[in-house]
Amino acid sequence: MNNFELARDYFLDGCSFFEAEDFSQAENNFIKSLELIPDRVSTLTNLSAAQLKLKKYSEARVAAQKAISVESDSSEAYLNLGLIELDLKNFESAIEFFDKALSLKPDYAEAYCNKGATLNDLKRYDEAIAHYDKAISLKPASDWVSGQLLYTKMKICDWSNLAHAIDDLSKKVMANEKAVPPFALLAMNDHALLHKKSAEIFIQSEYPINSTLGPIPAYAKKEKIRVAYFSADFRNHAVAFLT
Repeated sequence: MNNFELARDYFLDGCSFFEAEDFSQAENNFIKSLELIPDRVSTLTNLSAAQLKLKKYSEARVAAQKAISVESDSSEAYLNLGLIELDLKNFESAIEFFDKALSLKPDYAEAYCNKGATLNDLKRYDEAIAHYDKAISLKPASDWVSGQLLYTKMKICDWSNLAHAIDDLSKKVMANEKAVPPFALLAMNDHALLHKKSAEIFIQSEYPINSTLGPIPAYAKKEKIRVAYFSADFRNHAVAFLT
């Protein structure tokens, strides 16, 4: 087997692991593929996407920028850079990268839905709705977009077709589809099973097992129980007051 064939096999294995949401194994295989063929753009963009899923932002940025240095019109690389900035709450920079991706690929559904998410975070709700609508028109099964679209419409008191839309989202959740993020669903109904199912789908997709820290050893049992609290809300916040 020559280097090209071996690199191809590592790449295909990486794609399979990515589809299975095993992003650590996907990253390892893409790195092995690049060791054999360093400048393959599709491998670099897939590596960047896997590292983004693992929250390895610096490494993901390097891989995406290298892809652009090889192929300046790589819309996937610009999308990845936008997603990195979105995750880091650098919203204006994220919009610039999504716009660049769309200038290179005008029918890029993923760029539309992620620019919509960024506009949503900026409370530019009418613009966000327009981008979500465009994403759905291009790719009806876009992850989370149907739920985010409805939730954003609710923020501006657009109740049109509300009952039907909630019923449709509920059916998608029960079918194990990535239809609506769990926090948005809380505003739509009080169905405990749906909330649990939605949370499970979201966690499995967005926060996969990450072995970066290695195994965490268990402490030996002691007579006195020790309890630790972890929260982002230990501040002037309702959760802190309730605690």
